[in-house]
Amino acid sequence: MANAFITIGNGTGSWCTREDPENPGKYLKYAPSSYQICVGVNNCGIYNGPYWDYYMRGWFQGCWFVRSPLMENMLRDDFIALMTKVNNTIKSKYPTDREHCPVFKGVTYSLVYVQVEKCFQEIIALLKSETGSEDWTYDEGECGPTIENSLKYADKFVENWKAEEKKKKYQKAHNVQDEYNKLRKMGYSAQDAMEMIKT
Repeated sequence: MANAFITIGNGTGSWCTREDPENPGKYLKYAPSSYQICVGVNNCGIYNGPYWDYYMRGWFQGCWFVRSPLMENMLRDDFIALMTKVNNTIKSKYPTDREHCPVFKGVTYSLVYVQVEKCFQEIIALLKSETGSEDWTYDEGECGPTIENSLKYADKFVENWKAEEKKKKYQKAHNVQDEYNKLRKMGYSAQDAMEMIKT
């Protein structure tokens, strides 16, 4: 089954260091200029098949870069407290994977994306409500495919994988039939021919 997860994190992964304007020579840690929320896929405990093979190509599917003018002067500790609260709120609403990230499942990756994007909008809404600011923006950066397009490609990958497996099964059945016909022409009984094919 198709799946995707969101890594919200707790805000500890990056920060900016600047001189304290009120204490020259002293430096403070501030929130990062932008915060990265990633989307990935995992195997969900399955170790074969198309979803496993796609996962083995790499879990990362893209990310959103979240920004706000508030972050420029927000101390790192305050930002960590904000993201931890947002993360815990979201995790309480959705199933999580072994890394404690919200995880979503569906028949196709494209349908999963709808759930992922909805969850992300909830994250933005929480950031706005917790800070009292509407000035939270986001983008997916200038390089690489969008998250939506990455997951559409995942659907195509699964479709091609299944078609290739079907082709292999057909070819195997065709080869078995050819071998059976060959043995029958050589004079073997139907039972003997079947036994020889099995071995």
